[in-house]
Amino acid sequence: MINRFIQFAHRHRLLLFFVSLSCMLSIGLAFFRFYVTDTLIFSFLLWNLFLAAIPMGFAALFCAFNKDSNKLVMVTVLGMWLLFFPNTPYILTDLLHLYPRRGVPFWYDLVLIFTFAWNGVMLGYLSLLFIHNKIELFYGKVKAWFFSLSALSMGAFGIYLGRFDRWNSWDILQEPIPLIKGIATYFVHPYANSMTWFITGVIAAFLITGYAFIRQLSMLGFNFENIKYKDPNNS
Repeated sequence: MINRFIQFAHRHRLLLFFVSLSCMLSIGLAFFRFYVTDTLIFSFLLWNLFLAAIPMGFAALFCAFNKDSNKLVMVTVLGMWLLFFPNTPYILTDLLHLYPRRGVPFWYDLVLIFTFAWNGVMLGYLSLLFIHNKIELFYGKVKAWFFSLSALSMGAFGIYLGRFDRWNSWDILQEPIPLIKGIATYFVHPYANSMTWFITGVIAAFLITGYAFIRQLSMLGFNFENIKYKDPNNS
């Protein structure tokens, strides 16, 4: 399994390099702001980006399995991925913290938060792409898409729980009973919590549309050597 994990990292080394480079850009922008303003405002973005990177690790681990691997271990890894997955697009909601502050121009903070949000979403989409491809290989396209759409929808609900109810991924271990009761309330009384489901639906639609777009891009295989352009002068 370790060899397959290494092979996965080697096969996608260029993609992982540019993802890491993009994350380093965000971190660099944050530390430059810390230095210039002598404050740690937006330091929470570093923690959020760390949480957003965790699903990529679980996705890489899942891709190291084969069809004969222990099913309980596979489901556990997949469950851990799903638990942390909402942290990836969650950084988009950090744009709510954007307003003019002293020390740096407004546009700098806009770029700063946007780059963190971009990297969070891309980390989430990439990890889902890897898992989607693996599930499709094992169980077919229909089950792979069912899983992806379900994960994105649950991720949207997770964003709501994180932003509005202030729950965190690790609360499932620290405060499981209050968390489960809180979630159950939304399902037991859906009409009384219609705004919750409306917000979740809007976020889910955004995430699903974005993922479909990214997945289509990932499947493009251009061979520019075989593309022939017609010269209008020779027509």
